[in-house]
Amino acid sequence: MKMVSAAVALAAMVALAPEARAEWKPTKTITIVSPFTGVGPAVIVGQTLAKHLGDRLGVNVIMEPRQSADGVLGTRAMINEAPDGYTFVLATNTSTAGRQFWKNPDATYDLKKLDMILLAGEAFPVLVVSANSSHRTVKDLVEAAKARPKEKPLQCGFGTLTNRIVLLAFAKAAGIAIQDVQYRGESEQLIGGIETRGEIECAVLTGTNGIERIAAGTLRGLAVLGGERTSFAPSLPTLAESGVKGIETRIFIGLAAPAGTPKEVGERIRKEVRAILEDPKVREIFRANSLIPRFGDGKELQRRIEDESVMWAAVIKLYNLPQRD
Repeated sequence: MKMVSAAVALAAMVALAPEARAEWKPTKTITIVSPFTGVGPAVIVGQTLAKHLGDRLGVNVIMEPRQSADGVLGTRAMINEAPDGYTFVLATNTSTAGRQFWKNPDATYDLKKLDMILLAGEAFPVLVVSANSSHRTVKDLVEAAKARPKEKPLQCGFGTLTNRIVLLAFAKAAGIAIQDVQYRGESEQLIGGIETRGEIECAVLTGTNGIERIAAGTLRGLAVLGGERTSFAPSLPTLAESGVKGIETRIFIGLAAPAGTPKEVGERIRKEVRAILEDPKVREIFRANSLIPRFGDGKELQRRIEDESVMWAAVIKLYNLPQRD
């Protein structure tokens, strides 16, 4: 009788236990949408993930450019894709927090229409001047800017909305006036503007665009615009160490998908990306491009976006930055 009771109890437990989900196995091509122009940190991360995900999942994983100046329109274009696990989009500071620059609701998008899947990497913006500049430190730059008449502000360039926000936040914290000069992405036009043509006096660059040129001696690094030094340029101080406090940012790069994407899809992609980021060959690709492999789940990516959005909103309001139609 006891054996019968035990068997009944076991059957009841099995019946009540949650059904185990089978691991998701894709059967067709997966697309990672890249909503950015040029080849920056996000595109490098996306290309690396696409190649290695394809190898691990046994299907083609391709990068599809849907370019827009700040990534917002490119992201908006894919949110109505079927949430079937076969479409993802690169998510960064600019393409998510940057949606606040659009006042027309039809031109932007609601974050709730995206499922945040994972965080994959980071890059640090750096503040640079030309190699022959008289400014050797942030203090030099700030003192020179303060000594100028208001009608001649410091000319400083940027190529992404994220770096514009960081640049303006730096100016406010340092108590200086600047003229923020926009270039189309972190292109040779921006690099040349400070490196050879002298169009601008300083710039904010991301990842390898700044670090490589600092190492080569064609640009001089003044500070890392994050909360800690970077191993790629360990002698480069942070802004806080340079006397300007309150500015700490990192360029984050992750993956998002249309809202309603099956949970088992996200679980499989996270499992594979975690393994990819631990691969020594992948870590070398990241290192060569001044990128930091940083795995996090969808909640971590969501937290990063929320924190960044608060900073962007404050800077947009402070400078009364015009919103786009």
